[in-house]
Amino acid sequence: MKDAEIKVRLTKEEKEFLRKIAKVKGLNMTEFILNTTLESAKKIEDNIKTQKIIKDRISSHEEKIMKLTEKIRGNKENKKRAFSFLKRNG
Repeated sequence: MKDAEIKVRLTKEEKEFLRKIAKVKGLNMTEFILNTTLESAKKIEDNIKTQKIIKDRISSHEEKIMKLTEKIRGNKENKKRAFSFLKRNG
């Protein structure tokens, strides 16, 4: 049961435009406005979810890159130490 209501202020031209488009679509204004608004809101919600997924993936990849960078630096240091040792003792 629909028992909530939203009031919107708009110009006469905007109202007439919405009425015209709703009529072309075979809907009354309430149906047209509700359908298009909900559809738009769902797309926005999907975009927000997608952006969060992307941000989470970026963070995860950045962590992996940092760990690999640290490992590479560690390997370079080990090689330098080994080379120095061999140079001194070789």
